[in-house]
Amino acid sequence: MIHNNLNYLKNEKILFIFGISIFTLSCSNEQNPSSSKEEINLQNNTKRLAGDVYPEFSDLMDNLYGEDYDVGADKSISDEIDTFTVHEVNLAKDGSGNLVGYFVKNQTTGDVIYTAYNSSTDTADIYELAPTSGYIKNTYDLTNDPNYAIHGFSTSWEPKPKRRFWGWGTSNPGPCVDDPSGEGCVRYYTQTYYAAWIGVDHRDVMRLDKPDQRLTSPCDCP
Repeated sequence: MIHNNLNYLKNEKILFIFGISIFTLSCSNEQNPSSSKEEINLQNNTKRLAGDVYPEFSDLMDNLYGEDYDVGADKSISDEIDTFTVHEVNLAKDGSGNLVGYFVKNQTTGDVIYTAYNSSTDTADIYELAPTSGYIKNTYDLTNDPNYAIHGFSTSWEPKPKRRFWGWGTSNPGPCVDDPSGEGCVRYYTQTYYAAWIGVDHRDVMRLDKPDQRLTSPCDCP
């Protein structure tokens, strides 16, 4: 009888320990998923700086924003000539996520530029890295192109017909005008510089055989 009671107590003890183990394991399983989700969320919310993408621009970005910015994921955009890798850069200090610029890499040439966008002045400062003189900066007025008032400084739209996305576009003849040299009427060729599809600058196209003279084509005088 005593022997049976001992066996009964022993079995009860085993069941009690087994129940505690199951309870502990169950609690652990319930906690781990949420912990894993928190770790994933922390990883997803980790901001990227220039050093994580284009380290050669780290000094520039530090001077412009300190560490109060975030480099977004890359996306690929193609125009009539090249394909580009684009990273959107947003402010991260106040969590507003306001756009402050773009990293743009030409996949054909490998050239990388950073364009700082100022929405209050409607201007874009384009920085190129010069091997011996640091950064070269050119400032452009975005309001020169009517498309800016419609689409803003955004990469999410695409003009039709397609034009240059970033960089100097193809040469185009202008209107037929009188040639000052008295050789009849001509069309002068020009090029437009684009940034995020927006035409921001123009230049004359010069002749290859005579670099001091503008490229022209004859036309019938109006």
